[in-house]
Amino acid sequence: MAEALLKYEVENFKSWMHSTTRNFCLMQLRAGKKIRNIPLEDSPTLFMENTAPMHLTEAEQIEKSEQVLHQALQELPPEQRQCIELFYLQQKSYKEISTLTGCDLNKVKSYIQNGKRNLKLYLEKHHAPR
Repeated sequence: MAEALLKYEVENFKSWMHSTTRNFCLMQLRAGKKIRNIPLEDSPTLFMENTAPMHLTEAEQIEKSEQVLHQALQELPPEQRQCIELFYLQQKSYKEISTLTGCDLNKVKSYIQNGKRNLKLYLEKHHAPR
């Protein structure tokens, strides 16, 4: 890359660097060569460190999503909630749910389909990205 920088007049370095790096990486991938990974511990100066948490951690995001989903489940009619929980959380089949609940097989399918739709609507309304 340094040779290319000496050969050409670069007006916008940031753009040139991005294009050159991208093209180099694509050429490496196309050639079937593996790109050498550098462990982060060996190169602490490559990355800036920010001690202030800017975003939720993955665990916090998962916990928040689970809380919202739990709230959404509580808003469903009892039949839909029961069928959704049996199908998705306990991984029961339609037939098993029909036996456990005493509902007709088509009713079970309907409860699950309507429950999914209602969960989606609730999540869109109450958990929209801000």
